[in-house]
Amino acid sequence: MQILKIKIIKICFKYMGMYSIIQFMSSLLIYVFWGAPGQYQYLFWDMIIIVPIATFLGKVDPKDKLTKDIPEKSLISISFLTSFFGLCLIQFTFQIISTYFLHQQKWYLRPDEVRFYLETYNKKINYDGTVLFWVANFQYIIVGIGISFGKQFKKQFYITFIC
Repeated sequence: MQILKIKIIKICFKYMGMYSIIQFMSSLLIYVFWGAPGQYQYLFWDMIIIVPIATFLGKVDPKDKLTKDIPEKSLISISFLTSFFGLCLIQFTFQIISTYFLHQQKWYLRPDEVRFYLETYNKKINYDGTVLFWVANFQYIIVGIGISFGKQFKKQFYITFIC
């Protein structure tokens, strides 16, 4: 039981770390392109996506078959940090690619160009913010599912609630 607790703590820590990195990178990219994320976007991320996934990751059952292996106890091990920073790089790459493809569209207007077409200009209404909001939504879900796979000592979090 103690081994399962250690593994669940590491997975929840990794997920919450990835959540912070995804949110930081998407907000950073929106600010780089002269936009601003909306406060309801943060609320949606936190309340609708993150809280349920983080809750499900922490409430899982152990696997039916025992193993002789034990998980690493340190959050500063090479394998954990390599996995964490590798995921960060992959997430940021997808966000960069999505904004690159957005900027290639002929209908795309930068946020500073949009204000010339609108009577009331709001920095929070822009293409970059919308694209990065939806990309980040899928990244949160994919990371939650992805880190529950592998050689582990617990069932995947979605199996616990389906069965």
